[in-house]
Amino acid sequence: MRQWQRKLRLCRMNRHHHQGPNTVATIVPLKRVPICSMDNDMQKQAAPLEPVLEMDDIQGLVIPGFFKPHMTLLGVRYEGDQVINNFKKFAGELAHGIATAKQTLDNRREYRRLRTTQKVRYPAEARAVVLTAVGFTYSGLTKLTPGATDMPSEAYKAGLPARAALLGDPSDPENEGHPSNWVVGKPGMELADAAGDAAQHGCYSRL
Repeated sequence: MRQWQRKLRLCRMNRHHHQGPNTVATIVPLKRVPICSMDNDMQKQAAPLEPVLEMDDIQGLVIPGFFKPHMTLLGVRYEGDQVINNFKKFAGELAHGIATAKQTLDNRREYRRLRTTQKVRYPAEARAVVLTAVGFTYSGLTKLTPGATDMPSEAYKAGLPARAALLGDPSDPENEGHPSNWVVGKPGMELADAAGDAAQHGCYSRL
């Protein structure tokens, strides 16, 4: 609760009504009134506390976001023990190239600095980089590790298609934006993302 709210005093206005234009109003300050705390029901509905992560432990696609002019999205499905084992190896290799929030933010700041100093939108001296991210659905993650079932997020477990209407997506199956018509994002489809400043710098070949 903010300090000014705790110091808030309620005032009562006493009006003494008289005939004619000479109506008098006086302000009488009352004693300090404490702010009521949340009841038990409200406390139960409060959002759970999340752990504070270091910038190196967050994907740059999440914070601050890639915002690159070129981007490649790769949807992946894996079924069967051999395919899953192969994908685990691929994911392990890909993990070493995942762009962290710190790396992405540093790149963003450097790019903005060059734009300001050179007064051009696309600085010629900007270092071309490829930023990579990966995302897993709950159903896909459980195929890779049994520990995925311990995740407390019911929203994540339900998946995007089940919660699409809550985000404002169309509910009519005939609509292009309905989950049944999604190209990527369906249950069991994992997503790899590579973004870069120019296509020739490996944005498309990274994946």
